[in-house]
Amino acid sequence: MRQLVFATLLTLGIASPASAALPPTLSYFCQASVKGSNVFYVTQIFTATAQTSDVTKAWRTHVAGIDAKAKSAAICQGGVDVESLEGLRKLTTESAPASVVNVDWSFAP
Repeated sequence: MRQLVFATLLTLGIASPASAALPPTLSYFCQASVKGSNVFYVTQIFTATAQTSDVTKAWRTHVAGIDAKAKSAAICQGGVDVESLEGLRKLTTESAPASVVNVDWSFAP
């Protein structure tokens, strides 16, 4: 599966053979909510050179320190188009059925 994804990115010009071993540099925002709670945690958009899975794992660890119940619903969205990511973040926070809590956090390997 990973080879198929890389081949697709290579075809689209997003990746090069030299970048195969390097994680991508993407913009991210992360979010978490607690079912039955009135709180929705979200970060600002930040840039990281890392796999999305690594960013999400670190975010889950961080948000668990704020609210242990939020860990299981913590995810990060990543992409190369910051404008689209900003739109997605805005849409996500505006449609949140809870009060939004902005969390000052970004990924640090």
